[in-house]
Amino acid sequence: MGLVKQLFIRAVLREGYDVMVSDVDVAWLRPPWPLVRYSSVRSAPAENGAVEQEASLLALADVVLSVDQVQQYLDCDKHRWHVDSELNTGVLFFRASAGALAVLDEWLGTFQK
Repeated sequence: MGLVKQLFIRAVLREGYDVMVSDVDVAWLRPPWPLVRYSSVRSAPAENGAVEQEASLLALADVVLSVDQVQQYLDCDKHRWHVDSELNTGVLFFRASAGALAVLDEWLGTFQK
């Protein structure tokens, strides 16, 4: 399923749309859009207001995803911010950008190994 998801996301991004994907077992308790809206430094601000302040850096990210790691002590430079953790593709957000397409290129490379 990961390969199909990757190909679908790439096709939508190439059309100029941002992509939010969540598995069917994800429960959204409130809309996620205030967390990933464009900030004031982006050229296309979202309608209905600004980014939630605690998510201002998140709104600048080309890719947002979850990891299967719940130990908060690993959320630091010393533990490399979960870089070596398994990716959990249950929730993914890709901004229509060159950076997001580069991440998809790397992801595709993992399928080809």
